Amino acid sequence: MDVFDDPRYKYIWIVAEIYCRSCDETGSYNNSYAPISFEKRYTEGLIDDSIPKDCTYRRYLQDEKIQSTLKNWELDKKAFWLLLLFVLDYTYTSCNDILKFDLTQREEVEKIIEGIKNMIDFDPRKGFSMVDSSAALTLKIKNKRNIVISSAETLFFVASTLEEGIERDMPWRFDFGKLGTQYSSEPNTMRIASFTKMLSSVWGKYGVEVNSGLSKMKFIAYLVYWSGLSDNANYIRTEKPERPLKTNENGKGYRLNEINGIKWIVSPFDAGKYLADQIKSYKNKSLNNFNKYYM
Repeated sequence: MDVFDDPRYKYIWIVAEIYCRSCDETGSYNNSYAPISFEKRYTEGLIDDSIPKDCTYRRYLQDEKIQSTLKNWELDKKAFWLLLLFVLDYTYTSCNDILKFDLTQREEVEKIIEGIKNMIDFDPRKGFSMVDSSAALTLKIKNKRNIVISSAETLFFVASTLEEGIERDMPWRFDFGKLGTQYSSEPNTMRIASFTKMLSSVWGKYGVEVNSGLSKMKFIAYLVYWSGLSDNANYIRTEKPERPLKTNENGKGYRLNEINGIKWIVSPFDAGKYLADQIKSYKNKSLNNFNKYYM
């Protein structure tokens, strides 16, 4: 049975037709061949770098939350497993290539770092200072007013941030949904946003009904953590950390703990909303325009 007729690939075809359509030399979009590319990469073991070691089919089948959710929403567990692998591989190869530095880019950034280091000095008693008081870093932007940075502290922060980005080989911590202008608390935001968008497209196509869109987001948040995309426990959290009950609160509707005569309130935490907040700057942006492994 080929990929076109294999029922295990039915969800992949849905996602691929929305997010993975190929573009020819004229700029026109054609039907997606991504499922065919995935089948080849899957059978030849080429997706191994994209999939965390503990993300296995056996662990997937043993996870009660995943299996009960798929059953309640009448989703095919075998087809959903291949979809999960496909989305993990596609988002990894897409986002990894977007943010990876090549040698030339690395050298350019290293020159900037070295230049800044030569401009500033540090004295443990006095802090940072400029070696030359007239020196400054100037960023020229076409048709815009130049940005001039002459603060030794700011320059040190710029150099340190660039240096950290090189060490990681990619500046994951910056939210490129806003072109790096917003600092994201999630170190893998771009890939998580792409992962969420691609998985979300399956709902509705097969008449899957859930209580709310947020229920869907809670499940995807769980998969973000389960699959190893993030080790941030907020994606599986159901309750906020305990806090003392205020004198004007009766605590009705919340779970209460009493320790040494002090009542502590435990309120619910919505992991789905947390995920939505993390990726909100990508809401109207296309993330999967090009992937050389899925041409």
